[in-house]
Amino acid sequence: MILGCELRVVTPILRMSLNMIPVAPPIPLTLETSNASNVQESLQTSETFTNLREQISLRCGTLLEETSTQDVESRKAYQYCLQIFGVEKTEKCRLISSYLPVTPVLQNGPRCGLVALAMASTLTNNQPVITEDIFKEAQTRGYSKQGEMFMAKDLQALAASFLKCPVHHCLVDSKDLFSNLLKHNLILIPYDADKNFSPCSKKGHKSHWALLTGFFAMLEANKVTDQLTSECVRDDEIHNLHYWPHTASQALCEETVQLLQENLESLYVFGHQGKSRYVGLWSLPRLIESNSNLTEAGQMRPSGEYVIPDGDIEQGLRGQMIVINRNQDT
Repeated sequence: MILGCELRVVTPILRMSLNMIPVAPPIPLTLETSNASNVQESLQTSETFTNLREQISLRCGTLLEETSTQDVESRKAYQYCLQIFGVEKTEKCRLISSYLPVTPVLQNGPRCGLVALAMASTLTNNQPVITEDIFKEAQTRGYSKQGEMFMAKDLQALAASFLKCPVHHCLVDSKDLFSNLLKHNLILIPYDADKNFSPCSKKGHKSHWALLTGFFAMLEANKVTDQLTSECVRDDEIHNLHYWPHTASQALCEETVQLLQENLESLYVFGHQGKSRYVGLWSLPRLIESNSNLTEAGQMRPSGEYVIPDGDIEQGLRGQMIVINRNQDT
């Protein structure tokens, strides 16, 4: 099974083993470990940062990277398929992609859930929510001490307060998850993060929060109907890469849900998390498996320093996700 990767610079076409999946680069410089006055000066003189972005960057304590685009990330995913599966197999498939660009926010301390929520706000609110504001509210409510969020229901409550759309706490279900992604909704989901931030299974000792904003499906051509390809938009450069429509018919959604359910091993998700500015491309079955293995916070997270539920994170995180309904009629 292909576990996933970070979509960084596209490399030449070659086959890769799992051990060759790239490891993320060091976390970019933050205000806590740099000369704050120099960083502020560089922000003010950079033409790529507006006043709003300067304020958000300084209050978050971390520099924000530029937002990517759907075609860029989808073409990187295509290159990843070439590397893993080879040209012949990839070319015989129909690739269906949907990705909502996100401005990355990097976390300071154990604030992965709060940062994931802040990133979600860039897609739901006119004014993005500041991580520090969410953190203060979490402390006030007794949800967190250092920014940790070991209760999915608590993060859902914060999301409901800060986001300008409906937010639901749900049990993890593959069909429900990608049904929401087909509707361009957002998913906040906890999982164990490996060294390259892809999903792994460490019993919850590496528990982390991610924001899912899209999917990438690699489907055999004979399983894809003409209706699906006709309603999607074909990429200008890659003949078998198609973009999921912004507004899909109910019939098309139902057909695609059934198709993806039957081909779950060929389904990936685009994920953002607070320790890297790069988009992750992760196997959905592997992500769900990682989520279902969250049972204990581990000795490195003593209860006196963190807010941990009585039933440990098995009660607070395992088998749970948060759905953010950007389209309020869904």
